[in-house]
Amino acid sequence: MNRTLTKFVGILVLGLLLFSFGFAKSNVPSDTLVIAANTGIFITLDPGMVYEVLPGKIVDAMYAKIVELEAQGETLVPVPRLAEKWEISEDAMTYTFTMRKGLKFANGDPLNANDAVWSLKRSMKMNSSSKWLIESVGINEENADQTITLIDDYTFTMQFDKPYASNIILGILTNQFASVVNRKQLEPHMAGDDLGQKWLDDNSAGAGAYVLQRWERNNQIVLVANPNYVLGQPKIRRIIVRDVPEAANQRLMVEKGDADVAWNVTGTMLKEMSGNKELRIVRVPGHGNEYLAMNASWGPLKDAKVRLAVKYALNYDEIIDILMDGNALKVQGFVSKGYFGYVADNPFYPDVEKAKKLLADAGYPNGFEVELLTSNANPRPAEAEKIQADLAKVGIKANIVIVQASQMYTK
Repeated sequence: MNRTLTKFVGILVLGLLLFSFGFAKSNVPSDTLVIAANTGIFITLDPGMVYEVLPGKIVDAMYAKIVELEAQGETLVPVPRLAEKWEISEDAMTYTFTMRKGLKFANGDPLNANDAVWSLKRSMKMNSSSKWLIESVGINEENADQTITLIDDYTFTMQFDKPYASNIILGILTNQFASVVNRKQLEPHMAGDDLGQKWLDDNSAGAGAYVLQRWERNNQIVLVANPNYVLGQPKIRRIIVRDVPEAANQRLMVEKGDADVAWNVTGTMLKEMSGNKELRIVRVPGHGNEYLAMNASWGPLKDAKVRLAVKYALNYDEIIDILMDGNALKVQGFVSKGYFGYVADNPFYPDVEKAKKLLADAGYPNGFEVELLTSNANPRPAEAEKIQADLAKVGIKANIVIVQASQMYTK
């Protein structure tokens, strides 16, 4: 997921992923989808490790999970996918999953509960950015063998540490780390600390609608339809994600008909493109978010009052209206609209005097200096400049450091 990280959160600005499609004069074959995107942020296509939005979408195309999210009205609801059904114990701590029969991986190997259990345990062993989700409900690398249990070829159970709402448990299992990987295909490529990630960056071993044909770094990713996909063959037979770092060039490709989707165009560009009758602008809510992360183990930021002051220093509406051209939703919590647990309240607002008082109460009446780390991917630098200006009003000097997008996730 694209995000602005700093050595500085708490506040989420949930973005709408905006797709722009050019149909009228497309030069792309009708059974092919070409996406122009900045793939510089891509680190891996291993489902056990991937965390960013677009790479996650590509992984979703290649791998299937036990449970998937389905849009029902304005709400995303967990529904069975590779699983045929699930049962929840009376104490709500044990989930029993029954797998569909007749499933196959892309290479033709049969898929059953053995693969689902093995894949979950593999993800628990990896240094994944998302495994904290399942760790938060009591399953971790140390207890995975006891909490994830194979019953037979089509049945397995998961034991949680206490009762949770079913939408929380099932929602967690829709994350990429819960994708089912072909154990038979991957194990020969596992050695030492490498659980097959290196191989999965150039190959796929899933049961999704598509197969990875090739990943040419800084050039393109090519997916082709999975001939053994039993859950409904896709009409689009090939997906090409071309590396186009600049949003302006993505826009140009769509306008010329050389791409169907421009992934990173700005809100201003979309407004300008809306006057082109040969294009159709489609706006849909997405999972991407923009947030400012504070390092609570560093200096002044150890103090909760300082972190609260930062929250009152930022002008969220201006960030959305000016930098995102209104194409985002302010959400001051970690659950997106449409998900179980979403809270509509927005308790934080720009209040310079309140922020200054909080800083003074924390022992920083004259503010302090901090590093603001951001990626070079649009619109991160502009967002960082806006945050820098807002923080300056309360006495915090933020020094912006811009790095390559792919480096952000190693910081």
